[in-house]
Amino acid sequence: MAKQSSNIAHIISAFYHTLRNLHAIPDFCLSRKKNKKTGKVYLYIQYPAAKGRKQTKIKAAQEAYYLSLYETRQKLKARLKELKSQYKKLSFQDRRNVRYSLACFHHAQELGIGKVIEKNTYLDGTSRDSKSEIILSLLFDLFGIKYTHNYPLCTQGGFYMADFYFPDSQDYHEHMGMLDDEQYVQHQKRKLEDYAAVGIQVKKNLLITKEHFVADPHDPEKKRACIDLREIVLRLTSFGKIAPQKAFHLLFPDKPIPKI
Repeated sequence: MAKQSSNIAHIISAFYHTLRNLHAIPDFCLSRKKNKKTGKVYLYIQYPAAKGRKQTKIKAAQEAYYLSLYETRQKLKARLKELKSQYKKLSFQDRRNVRYSLACFHHAQELGIGKVIEKNTYLDGTSRDSKSEIILSLLFDLFGIKYTHNYPLCTQGGFYMADFYFPDSQDYHEHMGMLDDEQYVQHQKRKLEDYAAVGIQVKKNLLITKEHFVADPHDPEKKRACIDLREIVLRLTSFGKIAPQKAFHLLFPDKPIPKI
């Protein structure tokens, strides 16, 4: 089974790079014409146009370039034909995996995924305020927890965007990130007070998770933020968001269930 998977991965990679390189070369063909008067042979390039195909004579200085480009294009087309032949021999499941993988790569290239990064971006293209919020979003989706990110809240103390809102239970979740910043800590304190004034209270309908700050092994004077997903899973379980059985099997798959 592993050998088959490796083979599929190879075909997908070969398909992707062949198609990408082929699409980078204009669709054209070459033809030669002999001048009846002088007997000299000229090279022409033909490419699709609005009405049929358009033909243009290639300058002598550019002939070598176009001949090389055309040869490369023909080799890529031959390689693509070979890959399609291999593709037809695959099982239905493997053929579908190839198509889906190529579609992922194609759309990712169109959107420029990974090339221009201006914000933390989730799987569906929406943004998150931090990498921790991306991790939390992934965790919610893993357990099928419905949520809304940056839920608007209006309080007497001001307007806030709650990190997450759970519509099924009408609960809220705030993740405290920059707790090493005193100004941030004071802002979070005022926010929780404003939340409480409108009935959003910790341990009641507001879940709080926090970052941990540990010494940087390369620079003892610096600290770096860390999160422990196991701790967050336990918090979500105690808050009724994750079924205890699911949490146990995810966190401790090799442990026995203790007797009571």
